[in-house]
Amino acid sequence: MDDPSSTESPSELVSSSRDSRLTLKWVGSAWLLFALFLISLAMLTANPVLINKQQVQNSEIVIHGIVEEVRSDSVRFRVVDVLLGQLDQEQIVVDRFGTKKVSKGEEWVVPIVSISPDEFYLTPLNAGTEQQMGGIIYRADPESLNILESLLSSEDISP
Repeated sequence: MDDPSSTESPSELVSSSRDSRLTLKWVGSAWLLFALFLISLAMLTANPVLINKQQVQNSEIVIHGIVEEVRSDSVRFRVVDVLLGQLDQEQIVVDRFGTKKVSKGEEWVVPIVSISPDEFYLTPLNAGTEQQMGGIIYRADPESLNILESLLSSEDISP
């Protein structure tokens, strides 16, 4: 029941309890604001779009394509736009695609090299490594398309 050794009056206990709850609310609010700050910082600074200039320079063709079919080592794209080079086909299959994660319906910027009129593979990152898989594809979002457009309009790369 009542502790005879306690010297605090009931009004002091209520006041102490209120102070504890108020302190807890302030500390909780501060942590919440800090967490929101970290989340917004991560969202604004994480994963900037980078396009490998050398890969684009080594490409015969760069397309903006939509994934139509994913196979074991190749991907079929519906061509939305040809950003660099010449291509008359509405759909192409890119071989030697490796283990890149793509899904049907996704839009990608795809730098490719043509082996024959109907055979394509990803442009490798370094010249002279045609037999290696290792080319990069880029999400076809407005930011990457703008970066690629400015890269293609520079004097270093001629369509």
